Amino acid sequence: MKIPPYFCLMDKKEKIGFIERTVLKLRREYSKDELVAHLNKQISEKDVEIGKLKAFITELEANIANLENLDKKEGKILSKVDERVIALEKRNRKLSDKNKRLENKVNSLLYKLYGPDMYKV
Repeated sequence: MKIPPYFCLMDKKEKIGFIERTVLKLRREYSKDELVAHLNKQISEKDVEIGKLKAFITELEANIANLENLDKKEGKILSKVDERVIALEKRNRKLSDKNKRLENKVNSLLYKLYGPDMYKV
């Protein structure tokens, strides 16, 4: 059985060069115990990574829920603001109409009081 070259249980006291280590890693036959230990190590690393990813997914789901709640709240606030804006626009139209009527009334009274000569300046 061969194992990937990045896994090697060599004695660290040996002083050999990089190329020799790499060649030894590529050609060495590993025992079943070494393979099982390596695979168990990889499985535990992947389990840790899966746990981190699950925690990240949970955090993202919580953020999505918070954003949805904020969006609902903002929608309610915007609808209240829209209602207020509509009411203010109505009031503004009424006041504008009343202002026009009063201006017309003032102009008619001025016309009665001073006649057509008041417009000649």
